[in-house]
Amino acid sequence: MRPRKIQAFVITVPNDSPRSQHLREEMQKLEPWCDVHIQRFSTPCADYKGSSDGSSCVQRNLYENHQRCAQMILDRQLPYGLVFESDVAIDDRHLATTMDGVVAWLGLYPKAFDLV
Repeated sequence: MRPRKIQAFVITVPNDSPRSQHLREEMQKLEPWCDVHIQRFSTPCADYKGSSDGSSCVQRNLYENHQRCAQMILDRQLPYGLVFESDVAIDDRHLATTMDGVVAWLGLYPKAFDLV
């Protein structure tokens, strides 16, 4: 029997469209293992154009968005969760092996991590 699906949270911002153009397509690959929740957060970084940006504003905002996702995992009292950024690119060649391994490991050690 397969354990319940892992809850996965994806961080994106309204002006992130160039990076997240294929986001839904990438996330569909996880459906056998995950329920995916796309989280669209606002950004205080007025000059952000949706591409990688090393500015301190973007880096701080990204950190805070990861914290928001971690808080969602805690608030929902989930045993664990996955957090992705909008530019995630999933390697199809190793996906099943990797995710089956993650699910098996979490089944054996359900309280080892809060965030995967």
